[in-house]
Amino acid sequence: MRPLSAVLAAAAVLGLAAVKPAAALYSKRDDVIEVTDATFKDEVTKADGVVAVEFYAPWCGHCKNLAPEWKRAAAALKGVAKVVALDASSGSSVASKFGVQGFPTIKIFGANKRSPSDYNGARTSDGIVDAVMKEVRALVAKRTGKKASGGSSSGGGGSKQRRNADASQPGGGKQVVTLTDADFDARVMGSDEPWLVEFYAPWCGHCKNLAPEWAAAAEALEGDVNVAAVDATQHASVASRFGVRGYPTIKYIPAGASSDADVQDYNGGRDASSITQWAQARLQAEGGSAGGPVELTSQAVFDKECKKQRICIIALLPHIATEGKERREARLATMQAAVKASKAPQFRLLWTSEAQQPAVEEAFGMRGSLPSVVAVSRSKKAFARHRGPVDEEGIGSFLSGLVSGRVRPALAKGGLPAIATVEPWDGQDAPEEEDDIDLEELLGESL
Repeated sequence: MRPLSAVLAAAAVLGLAAVKPAAALYSKRDDVIEVTDATFKDEVTKADGVVAVEFYAPWCGHCKNLAPEWKRAAAALKGVAKVVALDASSGSSVASKFGVQGFPTIKIFGANKRSPSDYNGARTSDGIVDAVMKEVRALVAKRTGKKASGGSSSGGGGSKQRRNADASQPGGGKQVVTLTDADFDARVMGSDEPWLVEFYAPWCGHCKNLAPEWAAAAEALEGDVNVAAVDATQHASVASRFGVRGYPTIKYIPAGASSDADVQDYNGGRDASSITQWAQARLQAEGGSAGGPVELTSQAVFDKECKKQRICIIALLPHIATEGKERREARLATMQAAVKASKAPQFRLLWTSEAQQPAVEEAFGMRGSLPSVVAVSRSKKAFARHRGPVDEEGIGSFLSGLVSGRVRPALAKGGLPAIATVEPWDGQDAPEEEDDIDLEELLGESL
């Protein structure tokens, strides 16, 4: 888009004013309403509904390219909103009033006609229609006193997470959450979970290249970090708030973020592996990726905690009646410290107690050895027993061996064991057992 002052000056210097005017871009057959400075007030600022205005010059190449899309948008919005064009090539006072600096410039006049919004989205009929419809919804919401929906893909700002399954397109992917101006704060700020958010433009080439990598990273980080996307051309408010000036821009919002100052810039590579490793490193630094300790109480717990490429560290502890609450909590704290110190985000610490999961004890050779630790890969159906001391140093050495390859897991014969559904520990010591007293014996001894 060339500056307006420059193109007008050039036209004057070259004597273009005397040349035969360029052919008009729009005709009466189109649904585009052509206005002038004289008719602008009646057609636009006094209009009851939403009006989209293109400020153009007939000789402008970008304007010529836009024209068919502008016509299609006008046809689609007929009866819903006005689509207007103003030839500002001859020094329009209206264009000057609204700060038009180049061609084409598109502004959308919504509820406040004195303060239109700039349209910086894709120069396609779909993009234009979506932006105008957003203003229409906002206008209706203002008149009815109801909250406007966040976007065209789904109504409302509720808790349901919207997703676009097409991973080949920016913002797509089965595990990529779609965010909007309307629901960003409610979902992200103050959340118990961290978020990694991409701000993109649908027409952006770099965003298209990132799309499959972003979708893959979202799947790899599932359960650890929420991966989301915001179409910054449609939801400019939140994009502007976080200083988005180019596409794609990626921001990391840690769990519990209470203000915009907590938001961090992503500065890693733009492939799935780099994105995943960067997010896991952030999570590890915040103490959130060590996971657990989680009691192994069902198959659902195992499947959730040990999914994908994770390695579950399963500890078998003595019965609560044997070691008591204080000793159990100390053991778990020691194991958790070892897992966290490993700085390996794939580890998850799970635990069970004697006789709670007999199939696990049998399959991994843990029976009769308390406490005992085993590493299990659900995806590879493999495990490795820890045979050293069950303290922070011993477990740490075991985990280091898993990472380096010094400790090699073995395939579980017959597959992984089924996990029994059991009642979780109540966090208390075992109740004291009272001795059975025979009243007759007690009375007999007293006689």
